[in-house]
Amino acid sequence: MSKNNKRSKDRSSVGSRKSPDNFSRYRTYAAKRLTIVAHEVSSFALGMLPFTLCVYSAIFFVDAYELPLPPIAFAMPLAVAMLFLLKPRLEKAAGEKKPLSFFWQYLDNAIEKTADRLLFVMPLCFVPIGVGIVKDTSILLDAWFLLFLVIVPHTILLISLTIILLKALDAKKNQKGKSHKGDGGVKRTATRRIATKISARAKS
Repeated sequence: MSKNNKRSKDRSSVGSRKSPDNFSRYRTYAAKRLTIVAHEVSSFALGMLPFTLCVYSAIFFVDAYELPLPPIAFAMPLAVAMLFLLKPRLEKAAGEKKPLSFFWQYLDNAIEKTADRLLFVMPLCFVPIGVGIVKDTSILLDAWFLLFLVIVPHTILLISLTIILLKALDAKKNQKGKSHKGDGGVKRTATRRIATKISARAKS
């Protein structure tokens, strides 16, 4: 009986030891998950900040001057101009280790992640347009010639510009890759020369 009592006491002590360990594991896991969620939310909010500023600036501009154009027609050029202005500062901060450069690196990462997410959900933005086209087909058929004159040239222009930009970016990447390979080849040949000199001196 005494042996059985000892075993039951040992098991109860082991269970009491394991329960705090499990609780601490769950607590650390929950803390890690909350940290990841907070990081993702703050990154998305910071990445959306430049785009939100561009959209509201375009809305204010259209309302102030009462222009017969959608605000997105001004928001997109503003977003592109802002990204081009921020690009040199973000590239400069990539190799620095200052406290402020850390913010610019975080902003660069946040903008990239937010842009990827917006591109991922972009097809949903065309659902209302498709529903409107199906619903109001008679209105579109009345002005089919004007729509043809507007849509076809702009589509051709957009596709042509996209092709030109992609070719320019590919050529730039290829030039960078060749320059990096050339630098690596020069370094390798230099190290080989030094190694051959050292081995020749050692033999002599």
